[in-house]
Amino acid sequence: MIKVMDAGLRQQMKLYAAAAISKGELVISDTGAKPATAALATQIVLGLALETALINTMVPVYPVSGTVLEIDFTNAGAKKTFADSDLGTDYDFVVTNHDFVLDPDDTNNGSLTLVGYDNANLKAYVMLKNTLILLG
Repeated sequence: MIKVMDAGLRQQMKLYAAAAISKGELVISDTGAKPATAALATQIVLGLALETALINTMVPVYPVSGTVLEIDFTNAGAKKTFADSDLGTDYDFVVTNHDFVLDPDDTNNGSLTLVGYDNANLKAYVMLKNTLILLG
């Protein structure tokens, strides 16, 4: 699950769910709101799902423009931790059964920019590139 770290008083949106969506998933635009998949390069992010929603229902979504998000990262690959030299690097993520984790080994077409980390708890603090976010 992805969490909003700097939640303010932003107005959430209620969107039509074109697919089942889980709380904490990035939501993209695709004939309604759908869960994001890795490699966001061609997807338009609407925000972060605040609740779980079934297909053909409404889901509350929090806009993520300029927002720091917390995401678990995997240490199953070659890169086990982050260092200050990794800050500002764009990483991709993996989605398995509606669960998002950052992949420290994948910087190819990365969509999440690392702005902080907690290696002890396997947490990364990231922001989405503005070019991927629907601004409105």
